[in-house]
Amino acid sequence: MEVGGFYGTDWELNLTIIAEYASETINISDVKVALSKNTFTYNGNVQKPTVTLTNGAVLKEGVDYTLKWSSASPKNAGTYTITVTGIGAYTGTAKVTFKINKATNPLKVKGKTVKVKFSKLKKKAQKLKVTKVVKFTKKGQGTLTYKKVKGNKKITINKKTGKVTIKKGLMKGTYNVKVKIKAKGNANYMASAFKTFTFKIKIK
Repeated sequence: MEVGGFYGTDWELNLTIIAEYASETINISDVKVALSKNTFTYNGNVQKPTVTLTNGAVLKEGVDYTLKWSSASPKNAGTYTITVTGIGAYTGTAKVTFKINKATNPLKVKGKTVKVKFSKLKKKAQKLKVTKVVKFTKKGQGTLTYKKVKGNKKITINKKTGKVTIKKGLMKGTYNVKVKIKAKGNANYMASAFKTFTFKIKIK
């Protein structure tokens, strides 16, 4: 405040009032933060939700806040965090999360028919790679396991490799073997349900 001087018989009063107002700031944690999607399903691509902040009006990124992603390229299944930091008229930080879920295991199989010569089987057991008896129409993700559920006891299947063994002594004919297969899954795919297929062995 300033007071003016005295001139003759008159008083001249000059008042200067200076007021300082602290700029009002808002903590970003009090602002509504919304994601366009909270969950995704793994598809091999980068997936990010759109982030929207509102406080009566929509806030502007780079003017009112900045975003920091826990991963710049969220692709794999898992939980990701977005840190919102206020700038300008906004202060503080807030965090929101979104999730990428594992995808369904794509395992699909179909049994084949394989021919085995009886003349060879008379001499020694015959071993067949799993690809000889099953067609993978869609490859399963993760370790595969096999379980024979029906078929001649002289025909066995390795539960880890799927390799088929035909023991000596099996006579000529056609044999059906029913098998269950399962894919364990991995970081991005769930375990599959058991898939059942039947392959045929023709001994001639």
